[in-house]
Amino acid sequence: MEPLEKTIERLTPEGERICQALRDKASRLGVASSKQVVADWSRARFSLSRDPYSGLDSLIGVWKNNSGMDCGKIIFHNDQSGYAEFDILKPHSQYPGMIILAIEAWLSAGEIKTDLQLLPDPASGEIS
Repeated sequence: MEPLEKTIERLTPEGERICQALRDKASRLGVASSKQVVADWSRARFSLSRDPYSGLDSLIGVWKNNSGMDCGKIIFHNDQSGYAEFDILKPHSQYPGMIILAIEAWLSAGEIKTDLQLLPDPASGEIS
């Protein structure tokens, strides 16, 4: 089993790439906030978690907001794939009546893809 510090060090380049993809998506959507830094690799709290099926470790990072509540996570599996999500909770500028719950990113075979978790805005009156 690789020690936590070595695992973090080994995965930092890919972790930084995923975090940058999340920040880029937030910036393009105009939902980046000066009060909360979106997906900063250096601010994640990391731990290792053993997969009971494979017996291999995954690196899990958790981000906290300014109130100390969880607001995102990043996971790297032993197969070099990864997933991250970061809470946004702001109206979508291009889709009135929708709220961006979170931005997600996936890493597979060195390629990163991003997407949004959207919810109808109950304040919009569109929900019956």
